[in-house]
Amino acid sequence: MGRSVKDYALLGIVVAIVGIVIASYFSFASGLHIWPYSDSSGSAANSVGLAANEVPAAYQATWTGRIGLPAFSVQLSLTLGSGEVNEAVGQISTSHGCVTAVILKEGGGPVTLSLDASNSPLVCHVLFEVFDHVTVALVSSDSLKFSVDVDGRSVSCYLHR
Repeated sequence: MGRSVKDYALLGIVVAIVGIVIASYFSFASGLHIWPYSDSSGSAANSVGLAANEVPAAYQATWTGRIGLPAFSVQLSLTLGSGEVNEAVGQISTSHGCVTAVILKEGGGPVTLSLDASNSPLVCHVLFEVFDHVTVALVSSDSLKFSVDVDGRSVSCYLHR
């Protein structure tokens, strides 16, 4: 049985809506310098003009929010200060009472972090293993996108000052 004019009209409307959503995203992304307009060239300086081996001043604050992991949700507090690659640049604490040092792996922006869970209790060590590869990207002056890779899948949330 062939498709009716009504089916083609509905398909046309869906395609038009998807086109509008995509066009809106790219307009929005361009203004905020997020993918695909972010500076991911790996150059020595980023769009803020800071060296790629430092924590940008705009990131240096305490950020809080909640991330939903596959099995549960965790309230986070991330404090970032100044520092260079392979140095402790702050700490992360959770609603489960876990606290550990944050190590800068790549600076500039977005910033890549790892956690030093070596002195953490077992339950915290397991949780921080999930957070071992963290990327934070400044979205606005009071918002960071916090992303972790969990079993090959990216999980993220927004942290606020």
